[in-house]
Amino acid sequence: MKTILVPTDFSLHARNAMKYSVKIAESLRAELIFFHCTNAPVSRKILGVTEREMKKVVSDDVAKKMQLLDREIKEVYELLNHNRELTEKKAVVKSGFLIVEEILDVAKKNKVDLIVTGTHGATGTEKLFGSNTSNLISKSPIPVLAIPKRYRYKTIRKIIYASDLASTLLELKEIIPLAQTFEATIDIFNLYYEEVAEPENFFKNLITQVNYPNLRLIQLKRNLDKTILRQLREYLDRHKPDLLVMFPAERDVLEKIFNESKTEKLSYNLKMPLLSIKKR
Repeated sequence: MKTILVPTDFSLHARNAMKYSVKIAESLRAELIFFHCTNAPVSRKILGVTEREMKKVVSDDVAKKMQLLDREIKEVYELLNHNRELTEKKAVVKSGFLIVEEILDVAKKNKVDLIVTGTHGATGTEKLFGSNTSNLISKSPIPVLAIPKRYRYKTIRKIIYASDLASTLLELKEIIPLAQTFEATIDIFNLYYEEVAEPENFFKNLITQVNYPNLRLIQLKRNLDKTILRQLREYLDRHKPDLLVMFPAERDVLEKIFNESKTEKLSYNLKMPLLSIKKR
């Protein structure tokens, strides 16, 4: 992992994600790109200005936000008492309405390996991620690491990988390089209707293929009296991982996992970082 993109809107949850990204970038020896998307001014026809004047307005706005971003980066490093030279970094500001699309454009142009973003929001999936974060997870072909608002960085020692066991080998190969950096254990967590045939042989074969010994296969029978959310939450609350990893195929899958029934209020609050990697 060589390059990490960190979008910010200068909010507290975004600052927390910036702090986390500095710490993890140091461990991964990755370059950081801090990015802010500033809203483009309204149509020059509405403002009654010329195209040249409009370009000046946009240019001045970008320059002002660049100053704010530079100051935000400086303050984050000071709060961490962190030597700014330990992590290579740069700041990028663009003007645009479609924030997620601008994030992905910057990520593509800079060949980013990971996007780190904060979480916030009100209801539904937004309660977990915030509308932009949820949209980013849905659209991004690049892995997205979502950091809860009040979560403080901890060295990653335990990873829970929620899996349907459909593409376990391929998905583990994406997780293991990160796990190896921290010598972390990986719990492969699976809720099943029908248990895997000969699970011991399945698991031994898996370990042989990935050549990573710090793995466990955790299979729990699907309890139809509980939502998937509740069973996952109970396991997370008991085992308190440092990272949850998921491979959603599409946004609907993520919503089905985290949304309760229509008559049941969503009460889950993300307590640890979530790494979302698009299912291949």
